[in-house]
Amino acid sequence: MAWLGWTLAVTCGLATAYATFRTAAVRTESALQRENAELAKLEARSLKQTLEAERIIASRQTNDLLRASDPAQWAVATLSFSEPAGAASAVAVWNPVVRQGLLRAWNLPALPTGEEYRLWLTGPLLAVPVSAGAVQPDSDGSARLLIRPAAPIESATGVKLSKEKAGATEPSGPVVASGAW
Repeated sequence: MAWLGWTLAVTCGLATAYATFRTAAVRTESALQRENAELAKLEARSLKQTLEAERIIASRQTNDLLRASDPAQWAVATLSFSEPAGAASAVAVWNPVVRQGLLRAWNLPALPTGEEYRLWLTGPLLAVPVSAGAVQPDSDGSARLLIRPAAPIESATGVKLSKEKAGATEPSGPVVASGAW
């Protein structure tokens, strides 16, 4: 019967050790969850500040573009969408003096990860369309892009908006909208 007492003592010791281990594990997991929640808050705050900074920069760039020359010289293109895009619409304004412009788009459908909308400048003097930048719609599908050609151009007569793999340098995806001025 002496072995019964020892067995009981060992069992109680093992149960106590297990309970202590589980308590420590739960506390560690709880601390990790609190740290992850705090990191998520910091990341959200950082993203919010980045978006606000980008909005301020875009606003300043637009104002600079507006002051660069007489708006009467500007060219305007309303883009026509080639595939059913719901209520999607876009307008591009081109300043031929400074060779820059502005694109505004609304209700662009979301694209899968790894794809982006890209704006291309076109014209009879351009052998291939020249990238004017990636168009990144907000959650509501609206987008604004300061049009700056990736390569020097003398003139452009229109624009095309295509779906491309992220970072594309030449057009290869389907054109979803186009317009001429």
